[in-house]
Order: sequence, then C-alpha cells, then structure tokens
Amino acid sequence: MHYLSILVHEMHTSIMATVDEQHHPVTCAIDLMDYDDQGIYFLTAKGKSFYTRLKHCPYLSLSALQDQRCISLQGEARELGNERIPDLFAKNPYMYTIYPTESSREALTVFVIENASGEYFDLAARPIFRERFTLGQVPLAKEGYWINDRCRQCGQCLMVCPQQCILTTDQGMRIEASHCLHCGRCLEVCPYDAVEKGRE
Repeated sequence: MHYLSILVHEMHTSIMATVDEQHHPVTCAIDLMDYDDQGIYFLTAKGKSFYTRLKHCPYLSLSALQDQRCISLQGEARELGNERIPDLFAKNPYMYTIYPTESSREALTVFVIENASGEYFDLAARPIFRERFTLGQVPLAKEGYWINDRCRQCGQCLMVCPQQCILTTDQGMRIEASHCLHCGRCLEVCPYDAVEKGRE
C-alpha cells in the first residue's frame, strides 16, 4: 500500500494508455483520486473518448513520474458509477472548480483499477532500486534476469554490470533483482549461457 500512497498522493497525475476500436494505443493524463484495499480510483466524463475506450477494452497501463521515481501499473479498470464522487471530490477539492455544480457532476463516473501488477523504480537511489507489487488476485511474478547452475563464476558479468548488482556468494553468483537495470549486458557477455531473462 506504500507505493499506492506515493502514486496517489505524491505523483497524483498519471499517463494512462488504452486502446481504441482499431487496437491502436492512445494515451491521456488522468489524475488518481484515491486508493484502498480494493484498488486505485479515478474518474472521467462519460462523454470523453477515454471513457469509450475503457468500455470497449477495460485493460490499461499507466505510468507516473516524480523526481526520477516512477511507478508503472498494468491492470483492469471496472466502472463503479457515481456513488463515490462526493468522497473523491472531498479528497480532491480542486475538482469543484472543474465541475462546480451537482448537475455538471452528473457527467462523471468512477472507475477502480483492480487485479493489477506494478513496479516502483527509483533512478535517483544509489544503487538504483526497483520493486514489483500487485493488487487484488494477481500473483507476484518473478521478472528480469537470474543466473542458473551453468555458471562457472568466470566474472565476465561482474565486469560489465553498470550497477554492480551481481554478487558472489557461497552458493554461486546471484543478481540482486532490486538493483538491476535490466540492461541485459550480463546475458550478452556470459560464455556459458548461465544468465536467463524472463518471467515466471
């Protein structure tokens, strides 16, 4: 929930990607209004093309950035209607100037992003820091690079890693996933095919 708090309260505005009826990607800026155990809440007007795209295909991807920190999220948006609008306006009072009357707010509807996977990525940290997280029923997947049992500890990967996140341990070489840039240099230089890339 810590990353959701950063996403909603500190970053707040995200760039969301959806697809249109021709399956072309389209992005737009969307403010994230609130979060809880169920997911992340945002609203939009039912007359907007963004709303039409969400109704056509509810899957979306978003990114938000602040001070070299980025949070990305991929998941499904479910329409809730207008019941939460008073609460979201109370928590985001600038919305009263955009939709000043109750009549104008009838154009709005609320969505929740649930069953999603995401990643926090901090390029300002030294070494860089990244961590994956999930919402809802989505399992946390292992993603990135790792070293298998074909490793002969030749050290080629150590010499090219820009973050020096490959460690030598009693059990062999290990990539510190939380500090890995995913640049792929270790995989390129390994003479034993001991570095793997993927998701599981």
